Amino acid sequence: MTMRRHQSGFTIIELMIATLVFSTVLLLCATGLISIGRMYQKASNSRATQEVARNLIDQIKNDFELTGGKYKAVTGGFCIGDNLYQNSGTVVDDAGAGGMTVSTPLGGCDTGAVPNNPRQLLGRNMRVVDPIITATGTPNSINIKVVVVYGDADLLNPAGTGCKGGPGQEYCASSVLETYATKRLSS
Repeated sequence: MTMRRHQSGFTIIELMIATLVFSTVLLLCATGLISIGRMYQKASNSRATQEVARNLIDQIKNDFELTGGKYKAVTGGFCIGDNLYQNSGTVVDDAGAGGMTVSTPLGGCDTGAVPNNPRQLLGRNMRVVDPIITATGTPNSINIKVVVVYGDADLLNPAGTGCKGGPGQEYCASSVLETYATKRLSS
C-alpha cells in the first residue's frame, strides 16, 4: 500500500507573483505620499510668503496713513514718519540678518542717526525684491508694491522675482502685492 501525501502551500511562482503585486501597490502608495508631501511643502511656503508680504505692505500703508503722509527716500531704503525701512537685498539667514528691517532712528529720519533696535520684517530664507513706493499724482497719496520671494537663488528666475519651476519648486514661493495709501485727514 502506497501512501500519498498531499502537500499544501504556495509554489515559488505564486509567491513571486504575490510579491510583485504587493511591491507595485507599495510603490504607488509611496509615490502618492511623496507627492502629497511636496504639495503640502509648496502650500506652506506660499502661505508664509503671502503672510509676510501682507504684513509688510500693511505696516508700510498704516505708517503712511497714520504719520500724516511723511515719506522720504533715503540711501538703502525709505522713511515713513519716524520709521526707517531698510532693504539689504540679501536673504534673511538663521541669525535673522539681512532682508528688510524697520527701526526708529534716534531723533527721527531727518537726522540720519543710527537706527535704534531694527526689527526684521521677513521670515528665514526670504528677500524683498525692490520695494516700490511711488507718488500717484494725487496729493498725499502713494502706490506701494512689494514682491517677497522665498527660496534659494538657484530656484528663482533670472530676474529674481519669482520661481522658475522644475525640480525643487516646492521650496520656492513668491508673492506680489500692490496697494494705495492716502494720508488721513487730521481734524
